[in-house]
Amino acid sequence: MYSTLIRGAVEFERCLPESVSCIRATTRRMALRDALETSRNVRQMAEEYASEFDAIMIELERGRVVHLRQQPVFEWEIDGRAHFSANWRFEQMMIQYIIMKDAFNEGKRVGVEGDYKSAKKSFLEAAKICDTVNKNCISQWPFRDMATLNLSNEDFWHCQKQFCEAYGALMTLQYAIQEKKTKLLSYISKKMYGHASLALFQHEDAKKLHDLAVLVFAYSKADTLWSAGRHGEALGMLQWQHMQKPTMDEASSLATWFEEQEDIFDSWRTENSNVYFAEPKHDAGAIEEVTEKKEKRNTKY
Repeated sequence: MYSTLIRGAVEFERCLPESVSCIRATTRRMALRDALETSRNVRQMAEEYASEFDAIMIELERGRVVHLRQQPVFEWEIDGRAHFSANWRFEQMMIQYIIMKDAFNEGKRVGVEGDYKSAKKSFLEAAKICDTVNKNCISQWPFRDMATLNLSNEDFWHCQKQFCEAYGALMTLQYAIQEKKTKLLSYISKKMYGHASLALFQHEDAKKLHDLAVLVFAYSKADTLWSAGRHGEALGMLQWQHMQKPTMDEASSLATWFEEQEDIFDSWRTENSNVYFAEPKHDAGAIEEVTEKKEKRNTKY
């Protein structure tokens, strides 16, 4: 069962004038409520309800006065806590939240199965919904009556977008490894690091994504330095090997790549055990910000 549920009923036909077609919105809301309780067809029911509800919103915002026969109260349960509001934007936001979470969870599911292209598509779809909510819902909700509800804040959706994009970058990393395009790992890990850093405030798992990005960058940079004959600097990058590696079901290919790289690093140490190298610079492992002017790569997988 989902941690977000609909509580209570709303009969739109009792609230709106007869000139507004809204019976289907009532039935679609009931269908979504049942879907959330049974965890079946949630995405389909949410999108069907969103279509009906958005049509009502367009009707209400045509610029004329609509006299409600009755004020609806929208009631939801989020992580075990009940939230009530008579604000139509609250209902609109919650529908999109369900659709976004379903896309995000679908990305995680297919990511575990190793379908990284489909997983990234789902994560980026979830990120796009976050943008849409901020633009079409939160920004149009000037007098928010739910200050204690995190979802009603723009910052929540900004952080959620970055979190989704960090997961998308994780899928790109693993696809690059799968396709032996390891030269792209440094660039992709920088992008992932940036997204995860901006999501740290809100998501515990963002710390895992952040640390994985640091490790991938360090390991890939060590490879690049070794290939360039800068063996001392490459060995200096191996200090990151002692960093604790986060475990994530969605990052199984990355875990395997770490093990393979560490076997290579062990061979470097063995072969150069009697060679003295100067200490590397302290900022040798620093991750620079990625900008379009600095670096452009085709990383659409």
